[in-house]
Amino acid sequence: MVDVAFPWLPVGLSVSRVPLQLQTADLSGVHAVSAWIAAVAGAFVDAWRLRGNPARIALRPVLAAAGLLALVAGDGAWRLRATVLTPVGRVVVVQPNIGRDEKHDPALLDGNVGRLTALTREAAALRPRLVLWPETALAGILDD
Repeated sequence: MVDVAFPWLPVGLSVSRVPLQLQTADLSGVHAVSAWIAAVAGAFVDAWRLRGNPARIALRPVLAAAGLLALVAGDGAWRLRATVLTPVGRVVVVQPNIGRDEKHDPALLDGNVGRLTALTREAAALRPRLVLWPETALAGILDD
């Protein structure tokens, strides 16, 4: 059985290191990026399925994919040029690497919080303006 408990691996993450293609994420997050990637892939599948037809018919999906890629690249290039980045402070993300089963075990809660606290104290040397903990850092505590 496939584990779908953590469905946060959308296909849009595949371009996370390609800033030109990633700029569409500001429209609706990674889902917008996933949508255009799926549309381009679907167009190429359509082109493959139409390969026995006259060239002008089989070429339509390829042209649609190329047009969409050109729009994405054009939008990305414009946004990269138009956006002024201003450093506002250092952010530290604390990742204690605690297993999923361990996060929700009440017997391990104090140790887990201790690990997060120790990592946060180490990061304090960097003088961050913001420290981020995982969303399940205090599993069970807030419920009580």
